[in-house]
Amino acid sequence: MMGAAELQASHDGTTRAASWWRAWWPEIAIVALAALVRFWRLDYHSFWFDEAVSLDWAEDNPAFIWANTFPLLNDKHPPAYYLLLHYWQKGLALFGLEHSDVALRSLGAILGVLTVLGVLLLARRLSGRATGLLAGALVALSPVLVWYSQELRMFQPATTGVVWAAYCLARGWQGATIARRLGWWIGLIAAFTFALYSYLFSAFLLPAAGLTLLGLWWLATRPAESDPAAPPLRRFLEGSAALAITGALFLPLAINAWLVNDSEGQPGQAFMNFAATLARQV
Repeated sequence: MMGAAELQASHDGTTRAASWWRAWWPEIAIVALAALVRFWRLDYHSFWFDEAVSLDWAEDNPAFIWANTFPLLNDKHPPAYYLLLHYWQKGLALFGLEHSDVALRSLGAILGVLTVLGVLLLARRLSGRATGLLAGALVALSPVLVWYSQELRMFQPATTGVVWAAYCLARGWQGATIARRLGWWIGLIAAFTFALYSYLFSAFLLPAAGLTLLGLWWLATRPAESDPAAPPLRRFLEGSAALAITGALFLPLAINAWLVNDSEGQPGQAFMNFAATLARQV
């Protein structure tokens, strides 16, 4: 029989679990909704050509994948997603699921759910719970994001990396101690580098991250600002160092992208003849 102490401990644990559920059930519901719409009928569409290309790369060994995708000559997308899919398929092979459409596509679905969670937590931290729930719900039900979550392509992984890089930037900026901030800055580097090595156009968000950091520093230097964290300049320098490291890690891939740029085809028009195209649309 359980003693009084054990009964009290069990009761306290149940109470804490119930309290946690009451506090977080809206967030849990949105994440569950995101999972539902992403895992629903994952095998409804058969693999199309680009997904078959992803699988073809993933079936090679990691050294071959890196050697043939990092230069951006045999494929115009970087190696990170192909490597991730390679190891995902290897893991599925342990259960005999390496050729299952649902099992293979579940990687993107999981990353899509993580994207929803990241947006929800980021918006909640920056603008309050109501905004976080609204943002999470909109991302959870976004048709475009649901579609990319169900594809064997690198667009969803890159999105997930960018979202969590933004969350790490916010947490790093708000960290009260260097020990706390350091972990978030490392997370920023890892998430952003993963996005950059998954999809090249993630690079356009590096300057945006720098401008965001600059804006946070400017806001923190206002006289009315009351922030218990480290001095704004110190946090700005820490964040800038994290972004600089990310840029340095991306630089070899950026050089390869520049080198193959002229071999893509005929030179195009600046801004894709934006003015004439806009006039036709109007």
